[in-house]
Amino acid sequence: MKEFKLIFLFLIPIISNAQVMFEKSYGGLPQYDWTRYMVETYDGGYALAGHTANYTAGQSDCYLIRTDANGDTLWTSSIGGPLGEEYNFVEELSDHGFIGCGYSNGFGNGSWD
Repeated sequence: MKEFKLIFLFLIPIISNAQVMFEKSYGGLPQYDWTRYMVETYDGGYALAGHTANYTAGQSDCYLIRTDANGDTLWTSSIGGPLGEEYNFVEELSDHGFIGCGYSNGFGNGSWD
């Protein structure tokens, strides 16, 4: 409980000063597509990383969405195998490409890696 209160107190000033620039939905059905991490890109757009079960070769795949500054989709990418995969982090590289990190249940030793 103490940890929750500290986090809540730090978030109040951020939330009270925030302005909504736009609201967008991406992907298919909300129960199957999740964003785990978002980063602002060099041009003011965004890269969103997570997973999808809508556009997949298996149970779920890593899913990356690239938007412009208005939140309009520029491109998407999904990658994965026969079981579950998900991105938990994305970072923009110096050449403006992207690298995603996450988990896979379809590759490696047969468990979540």
